[in-house]
Amino acid sequence: MVHRLIRLTAWVAIILVIAGLAGEVFATEILLPEKELPAKELNALLQKAESLEYSNPNEAKALYQEVLAKADELADIHFKILGLNGIASCMGRTGNNVEALSIFQQALDLALNLEDDQLLSDVRISLGASYFDMGDYEQALSNFQASLKLREKSGDKERIAKSMTNIGNVYWMMDDYQRAIDAYKGALASFQSLDFELGVAGISINLGEGELKLGKPELALEKFRVALRLFERLKNPFGAAMAHEAIGRTYSQQGNYESAVKEQVKALEMRMTLEDKKGQTTSLIALARAFISLHSHSKAESALNRALKLATDNKLLQEEQEIYLAFANLYESRGQSTRALKSFQKHIALRDKLYRGKTEQNVREMQARFQVRGKMEELRFQTKLSGVQLLHAKSERNLWIVLALITGMLGAVSLILYRQKIHANQELDKLARRDPLTGLSNRRDITSVIETEIMRARRCGIPFSVLLLDVDHFKEINDRFGHTVGDSLLIWLAHRIRENLRQTDRGARWGGEEFLIFLADTNLTGAAQSAERLQAAMADSPYQSGGQPVNMTVTIGVATFDRERDLSLNDLVLRADHALYRGKEEGRNRIVMDQYKT
Repeated sequence: MVHRLIRLTAWVAIILVIAGLAGEVFATEILLPEKELPAKELNALLQKAESLEYSNPNEAKALYQEVLAKADELADIHFKILGLNGIASCMGRTGNNVEALSIFQQALDLALNLEDDQLLSDVRISLGASYFDMGDYEQALSNFQASLKLREKSGDKERIAKSMTNIGNVYWMMDDYQRAIDAYKGALASFQSLDFELGVAGISINLGEGELKLGKPELALEKFRVALRLFERLKNPFGAAMAHEAIGRTYSQQGNYESAVKEQVKALEMRMTLEDKKGQTTSLIALARAFISLHSHSKAESALNRALKLATDNKLLQEEQEIYLAFANLYESRGQSTRALKSFQKHIALRDKLYRGKTEQNVREMQARFQVRGKMEELRFQTKLSGVQLLHAKSERNLWIVLALITGMLGAVSLILYRQKIHANQELDKLARRDPLTGLSNRRDITSVIETEIMRARRCGIPFSVLLLDVDHFKEINDRFGHTVGDSLLIWLAHRIRENLRQTDRGARWGGEEFLIFLADTNLTGAAQSAERLQAAMADSPYQSGGQPVNMTVTIGVATFDRERDLSLNDLVLRADHALYRGKEEGRNRIVMDQYKT
């Protein structure tokens, strides 16, 4: 989730395949040098290998190895690079990313010594894609950007667009959505100038998802509708289903649940025709969420049961954990707190299982690294034995290639060790930043977010506010109903907070029954309005235990960052806490704004 790849979500990878961009990663785009009869024979082998990469990567790998052997006989560096690139590409398809990376690096080392920008740019793309699959986004971005610079020299708009798409995908995985959108817009302009409608459709989906992430659903709808029209005109049901599903999610975000249901039903029907099991599961989850919002509980439960069967039959663990989270929301909406808590616990257990799976994958990759090290030691030994022969090599180029092989493997292992360390730290950091009960950010994560925002506010003067929310008489609720109900209530409250925030906001469990909410680009008046909407949403759908409503209220303290008064996060939260305390003294169940207005 491949990686959270590219588990890619997994919509980014799907879009690339639809738009015909996935081939960018491999050797199919590298232009072949024009030669005599040997070149024709090698070209024929390459074409056959390329046609087999998706269906039979092992057979394709054998053909690429044949190309490599013949290229060595002919001392042809161009075909040697093509052979290496193809071999590594097939190894990546079968999950052998460690050795694939070292072979891609060999191809790059050779290409750097040729005056062929197009060939070098394609190898850079392949190497970047390998890093991307392994989750090393910094190295992926570096290679994709180097490829773009080379392609801009040639003015080849299609290749430029594909490089910009790759760059956008990296920024997306790094959660830098604005930069991802900027890169996608560049790709879109190139595809439009080429009248490449499939590319325009795919990039329009990417752009729409980016606008959704930035809390701009109207702009997202425009992009998704453009994609839908193009996919329908191109008679591409796979892409059309994806567009319907994206439009449905956008309607849900806007609160237009009836329209959301219609779009998800269209997507589901198309995916059933295509026998797309993963797509069907995704559509059913989205459909169930819309039904929950409409209080159509029986329809939601039916959709989730269908989704669960598909997920378990097809071993879709990522989707299965999302299904149990949706079940928790469904039971919570019905007031079935015990069942809601059990479903949420299953969601957490599956999430932990997915994390353990990643850890096991890291162990397997570590074992593979040791195998690479062994091969390197063997190569060093063979090089020592053949030292005299190397001194009498007919060409300095042959000596350089052998040395490049050793250097490439050494470099690959160093880079892989670096990537593993970064990846492991990222996963641990994610777990350390989430509250295990509610799934919201924890104190550490929200502190980091607000401290960064304080620096931005001091530099740019952009306002932001915080809400400090506390459950009234929570101890009495625990004493009366028990701690299980108390935990379920906190989960319910976290869900209310999450669904009433914009994409740019952040909710966190600050401690016990206290929650801190960060509101980006929001002044004191806007923050008070957000607090009122949150209280109204809770009143419209009150928490229930065993089918009976629980008389639960919250008091909210509101404060806006003041550059003169707030020297630290503690100062800001303390002002919100003072407002909260005044609300408690005044009778609870109210919103109190900080008395110091900015």
